[in-house]
Amino acid sequence: MSLTAAAGIVALAGGFQGWLIERTSRLEQVMLLAAGLLLVYPKAWADLTGLALMAVVIALQWRRRT
Repeated sequence: MSLTAAAGIVALAGGFQGWLIERTSRLEQVMLLAAGLLLVYPKAWADLTGLALMAVVIALQWRRRT
């Protein structure tokens, strides 16, 4: 539970700042904010959904970076 909350804080910070691996698009910002809120909510379904959203954003940014 603490690890997902920490990931949620990272996602929220990335969403509010507009940076994760690199500059985020508006869609990525919205996805990170949603992921962050879901990851700090203490339910298993919210953790899985939040981690999936965060993974999608990371994959998009990683793909764009290379």
